[in-house]
Amino acid sequence: MSESLRMHYKDNKQKIDKEIYYDKYRFFKLQAKNFLKDFETKHYNEDEDIYEYTPRFFSDIDEIIFNFEIDEEKHFTLMNAQHVIARLAGFYKWTELIKATKPALELGKLLFENRLPYLEKVPIIVNDESMIVEDWKFFLTENNLQNCYDETKLDIFKNQFLKQDEIIKKIKKKKLCLILLITQKLKICL
Repeated sequence: MSESLRMHYKDNKQKIDKEIYYDKYRFFKLQAKNFLKDFETKHYNEDEDIYEYTPRFFSDIDEIIFNFEIDEEKHFTLMNAQHVIARLAGFYKWTELIKATKPALELGKLLFENRLPYLEKVPIIVNDESMIVEDWKFFLTENNLQNCYDETKLDIFKNQFLKQDEIIKKIKKKKLCLILLITQKLKICL
């Protein structure tokens, strides 16, 4: 292969890699905009003294607002929506998401897209992130995998975490035990 052909191939590969990265990033930008649009559908129900939503994109908007403790009285911005989307995708904040590697973005997209099907398997409410993100982080910690490369984490997530109901059952059992323990301690304190 000639040097010019090799350079052409390398340049095209870099362009394709950038396009894939920007497609994944665009996915999250679109989700943030969609979440903001759904949030803006809120209207106050005086009879029940609550805000109600008519979402087009996020059927779980009420749960997200509750879990993230979003103040419905305050002005909600695109930046706030971006933060929520980043957390639902397993990132600490939006700036971490936009600086993430391609495998980390792909993993974030999988976490985001699988949050509702996963919630059907593990119906426990959590704060500040989706159930699948919390369980994924728990799985990484339990198996001492949190320092693996992003490519390795993505592979483990696709080929083990999502496919094994036993993992889900084990995590669910540990969480239920923890909830029961906390509940019993609270009863003792009261």
